[in-house]
Amino acid sequence: MQRPARARTAVAPKLIAAPPPAPSGYSCIPTATPRRLALDRNGNLWFTEYNTNRIARLDRDTGAIREWEIPTPDSGPYDIAVDHRGKVWFDEFTANKIVRFDPTTAKFSEFPLPGLDSQVRRMAVDQAGAVWLSEYKNSRMVRVVERR
Repeated sequence: MQRPARARTAVAPKLIAAPPPAPSGYSCIPTATPRRLALDRNGNLWFTEYNTNRIARLDRDTGAIREWEIPTPDSGPYDIAVDHRGKVWFDEFTANKIVRFDPTTAKFSEFPLPGLDSQVRRMAVDQAGAVWLSEYKNSRMVRVVERR
């Protein structure tokens, strides 16, 4: 005896809250192609803009988007992470570097990767605050050690 087919009801996800519209002058460039996302300790959303060579922050409270141009031209910012001190880390996919950005001073500190054409695609911050990245082309995991 066959069981009758059960009807399934699809439930659309419910949008709990949307940020207010961004004020004029703080919107992404239409060709920005946001690539990866990360949240900071204040709930702001950071993201890379691969095609326009920028990183950006979406303010949780106002919905405003603020963008910073990366010093290395055509660097291809790909993944992004925020450490426990609020510093923003991202990779320059086509420039073979990782970058630490200080939102307080708007200072970029670029660090070349030791391998050739590493193609970093993922970054993460562990519970101790260390930044980790995966080098796709070199098939290895790298832990970033900061010298103070």
